[in-house]
Amino acid sequence: MLLLTRILTPIQRHHPEVVSDFITDYCTLADKPGDETYHYGWGSLKWALCYVAETDPDNVGLMLFNILCEAIAKDFDNTHFETGMLKFHSLKNFRAELKEKEPIDVSALPYEMVGRYKIIINTTGRQISAMILKKIPSADIIVSVHQGSHPTVTIRKKSGNAPQLEEGVLDLLGTEDGGWSLLTNPTGTTIINNLDIDITPMRIIEIITPALMLNYKI
Repeated sequence: MLLLTRILTPIQRHHPEVVSDFITDYCTLADKPGDETYHYGWGSLKWALCYVAETDPDNVGLMLFNILCEAIAKDFDNTHFETGMLKFHSLKNFRAELKEKEPIDVSALPYEMVGRYKIIINTTGRQISAMILKKIPSADIIVSVHQGSHPTVTIRKKSGNAPQLEEGVLDLLGTEDGGWSLLTNPTGTTIINNLDIDITPMRIIEIITPALMLNYKI
């Protein structure tokens, strides 16, 4: 797995002027399993650098440096690192291949309603929870399950949610299988199982429904 913090460290040491607080936070959080706040999948900095690392591993650090310099020179805002990497000239030698990596139409993903909660079901195997939260304002929860990846439940941070909602969901999941842990970030909470378990999205929804209905009544 590509660790952004590892390739950022020498840049911070020798060229701290190109490393913003946002980039430092981005790289730190993007390296944490299950935390997709700064990893929107298609179009993100980590998405682009992972491809560069696969095809030209010796130059991935230089590519990151070039991208950071270009962002400053062109006064790009931080959203470019989240979804707009194809706009960077630094990636021109990889742009054609990157464009072939088809984006996912998140609006076409299936969903279930439990009370007032809209639960998006992601079985694509792609880390797109943050993209879903960004592009589907009505999405409250994302259940992500795919063979070969860890199942996750992502809950949007909302003022209407009772403080005990996340803990209630975590407790219910824990009664079914061990290995669930909770990660918080600016946009919400991700509950991930770090074990290799066999579970379906509908089973997860069935398990967590009591916590959702309890919060719905509060």
